[in-house]
Amino acid sequence: MLEARTDSRALVVFYDEQADSYFICGVNMDVTDMEAVKADSEYVFVVNNRLFLSRNKVNLVKVNNLPADDGLLTLSAVKSARYVKELTVRENVKSVKRRKQYFEKLIDYYTNGQSRDGFMEEVAFAFTFSGSPVSILVGATNKAPLDSEERIAKVNEWYKRRRPQVVFGDETSYSLVFQSLLELNTLSLLSALAIDSGVAKKIMLPCLLAEFSEVDLQNEEGMSNSNLLRRMLERLSSNTIVSYLCKAADLSASEVFRAVSNVESSMEEYFGVFNMIAETICDHFFDGESLHLNRLTTTDYFAIESLTALISSLPDNIAANMRWGWRGVSTGELARSHIFAEIYAFLKKSWFSNNIIVIDEADLYLHPEWQRTFLYDLLHHLDNMRMYENISRPQVIICTHSPIIVSDFLPESIVSLRKDEYGQTVLAESFGFGNAIGDIYMSGMHLQSTFGEHAKKILDRIIVDARQGNLSDEDYRLVQKIPNNHVKNFLLSHD
Repeated sequence: MLEARTDSRALVVFYDEQADSYFICGVNMDVTDMEAVKADSEYVFVVNNRLFLSRNKVNLVKVNNLPADDGLLTLSAVKSARYVKELTVRENVKSVKRRKQYFEKLIDYYTNGQSRDGFMEEVAFAFTFSGSPVSILVGATNKAPLDSEERIAKVNEWYKRRRPQVVFGDETSYSLVFQSLLELNTLSLLSALAIDSGVAKKIMLPCLLAEFSEVDLQNEEGMSNSNLLRRMLERLSSNTIVSYLCKAADLSASEVFRAVSNVESSMEEYFGVFNMIAETICDHFFDGESLHLNRLTTTDYFAIESLTALISSLPDNIAANMRWGWRGVSTGELARSHIFAEIYAFLKKSWFSNNIIVIDEADLYLHPEWQRTFLYDLLHHLDNMRMYENISRPQVIICTHSPIIVSDFLPESIVSLRKDEYGQTVLAESFGFGNAIGDIYMSGMHLQSTFGEHAKKILDRIIVDARQGNLSDEDYRLVQKIPNNHVKNFLLSHD
């Protein structure tokens, strides 16, 4: 905005009530480009946009919900002017410092900035550690060496006996959490190790499952999960297993031993990651009384950064068992929260009283009901800030394709743009407050039809065929599936 790093041309007009004067800021335009100016008061063409904004203490703020990688969808990225404050997701994830600040802004907004009753008793970032999918076990059975009823029965018995601990009391330790994480992820871990071995997974995974389940069933010494896995590894080097793998995978003995070495190397590497995850959990999530791996919550950004980095370093199939995100917050709620939290944080720190906030793609990710209440909630949010934070209300400019959001504005407050037959952008008639949303879709958003194009083409053909008495049996079946009785009867009445 107001920056000549684009080929587009525009005029931005400011009005000073005290001076009763207009100030015209041009983008790629100067006074010589204007043929005539009609104004009901004096006007001044601004020569230096940046200096004008600075002298008048005007903040230009841009906020949107576009993802951090939205640049992949564009041919080039245009840098904003230094006097335009970027409150976008892209700007918030450029560095660890910014990500931390962004997280803290969301926490501050959830804690102090939003006032909807019953929204959430406590907002926090949550982690859930769940077990491996049983589909791994199902997919490996009926394949050698798990192709006999006896071996399948043993593996099923082993699986039913496993009871990973996910709830801990005041005697929680790194070791206990580490071993529980291994037990929760045993199947996924074996699957990853089978891939790492270099032997075909369909051969190696059943072999690992057969050996580990047998070791675990014979575990009378109370060995830990990590030692059970190491004992399984020892069995892989036995003559019986080596001979089996040589034959099944058509490998030499040295190639089998190399595969076993690969498994050992990967397993110890994964143990190291699981151990660091356990330490992070105990250090940052354990309150001294209890710990539940199915619901770990925190407001500590560095704990989140550390834990997500560790989880992401694991193979995808293991990391898939560990989920994280804002507890109880949908994508739409998070999108809305991003806009409101950024505005809240910016206005709290702004020394200027003249703040212009441009909300780009305001409807992005918002459910229609969220769109319906967006303006009301935004105004309520700004009123609360004015009342409790003593912050002046900013001017807000909303860019949207949502007729639901548009319906809250008077036509005089809407600038509706469309392309003419020559592809030029021109002003169009605005439809807003008092108009039905369907009318705004057709007139304000310039839709060609209220039907999807695919459905419209089919319906148009059915109408033509019906008028000619040529409806097929398939057409009748399709019409009968239309839930709208008026449309259904209309089509059938023309046959």
